[in-house]
Amino acid sequence: MEGSNGTLPVYVIWYGDFNGTDTAAVRAFFASFSPAADGSVTDVAKWWDVTTRFKDATGASVARYVTLVDQDSYSSEVET
Repeated sequence: MEGSNGTLPVYVIWYGDFNGTDTAAVRAFFASFSPAADGSVTDVAKWWDVTTRFKDATGASVARYVTLVDQDSYSSEVET
């Protein structure tokens, strides 16, 4: 499930009403999987690095990085 560059792509679907603060927090969380521009490493990135030691059924490691690729929003009203 990793992309061609060893990155796990994430697509977020917002269902309902979310304000800018809510969406910014989720985007910041996914951004924290990768080292910052200044080279510093977040606690989330350190935790995710531990998961790279695990292997799937084929022996492949978990993707090294997680990247928020796209987002989409849907109304909280659903037709039945």
